[in-house]
Amino acid sequence: MDEAGDGIELARDYYVDLVAPLLRRHLPHVRYAAARVGPGSDVLGLDDVMSRDHDWGLRLQVFVHDRDRAAVLSALDQHLPVRFRGHPVRFGLAADPADAVRIDVTSVSAFARRQLGFDPSASVPSVEDWLSLTGQAALEVVSGAVFEDQTGELTALREAVAWYPDDVWRYVVACDWQRLDQELPLVGRAGDRGDELGSRTIAARLVDVAVHLAFMLSRSWPPYSKWRGTVLGQLPGCAALAAGLDRVLDAHRWQDRQSALADSLAGLLLLQRQCGLPTPASATEPFHDRPYIHLSRALVPALLESLRSNEVKALTVGVGSVEQQTDNVDVLTSLGRRRALSTSVPLPPASAGPHSDLIHAAAAILNPRQVGDRLFGDVAAQLVTSSGRRFQGVCIDTGSGTGFCAEHSAIAAMVTAGEYVIDAIVAVWRDGQGRLFVLPPCGRCREFIRQVDPANIDTRVVLGYARSVPLRELLPAHEWPAPLAGD
Repeated sequence: MDEAGDGIELARDYYVDLVAPLLRRHLPHVRYAAARVGPGSDVLGLDDVMSRDHDWGLRLQVFVHDRDRAAVLSALDQHLPVRFRGHPVRFGLAADPADAVRIDVTSVSAFARRQLGFDPSASVPSVEDWLSLTGQAALEVVSGAVFEDQTGELTALREAVAWYPDDVWRYVVACDWQRLDQELPLVGRAGDRGDELGSRTIAARLVDVAVHLAFMLSRSWPPYSKWRGTVLGQLPGCAALAAGLDRVLDAHRWQDRQSALADSLAGLLLLQRQCGLPTPASATEPFHDRPYIHLSRALVPALLESLRSNEVKALTVGVGSVEQQTDNVDVLTSLGRRRALSTSVPLPPASAGPHSDLIHAAAAILNPRQVGDRLFGDVAAQLVTSSGRRFQGVCIDTGSGTGFCAEHSAIAAMVTAGEYVIDAIVAVWRDGQGRLFVLPPCGRCREFIRQVDPANIDTRVVLGYARSVPLRELLPAHEWPAPLAGD
């Protein structure tokens, strides 16, 4: 362990030798799970000596009921020693440099929502939920190691997101093939015109798609880019494919580049055949009468015809999951941005109405969490100011009237930024079946909006994709009254 990284074994020893006895001694009534999951190269089993230069060390996750969280945190802080096997128990991370115990104490449900954006134990994940996942987000749940699970909840979560449902998987595979077809002939065309840089650039993009497809056909979640090539070579049956893709990138002539791509796609087709998915005789065919290639016309339709779910059949071919839509790191590492981009926020056609964008921007930040009998974040609001800036917020439902509506949260963010005049505002909520509702503001929110700025009496309150009303219509007789005649 001292020569390689092996943070998982360090975490295991930390738990078995120190944390587990501590919890048994001081909190024998608390049921919990302990694991090393979440972010970190050690969770993927890929840490080495260099990994120790940041965010590496005595790290664990302890999963408890919300009511036990404070007691567990207190016991750990009071009774853990300064060091364990030469490693500091309290240390800083890149995003949080303060020295602290790096044992995350949370509930399984909160962990699921933070990592995935949904909790499979609360409701069956929707198609949109699955498409909002990145492979890395899923790996941070299903990889690593579980050292103890007294409730079974963590094990159930890991099993629930082990892989896509069958139809979603077939759809994502079809999308990768469709993405390959979009530019496959251009590798040759650009090279044939003497544009070697363009041909290489297109080929590199196609190699990236092919790598993703290899993970899909291997039923393995792909890690983020730093580790993707490393893990690809470890997948069963993919070593030769990885070598073939290397040849694509190494080729100096477009003809050799195109030939290596054709061989690689044939290898992917063989993987697909071994999966039992519909597979034509060949992956590629000539591109009209030109010396280029494109995808077999039968490949994508065969996959789509095998779908059984009407919901999946209705999805746009070639769009796919969020990581098929973009490689932007700031999007893929942000739960809210992922869900906003992905079809987990299914944007209606433009004909649905002028408020579609605002409604679904609000829906993208829905992230409900239950604490006791209270719900946080199950209603979200989005507003746009008179200057065009947007602000958002969620509700917090606490007892004794101390909570606030989502509209209040969004307005507070707006005022913090120095703006006061609201052009339009909407609040949304999803029910247990995943259906999206637009909620009219309560009476308190209507008055709150009005009092923030006199001009807000004409704020457009959005009530549907194509429907909004000025606030004044929801606040009749809002003016200060005139004195009664004759009095």
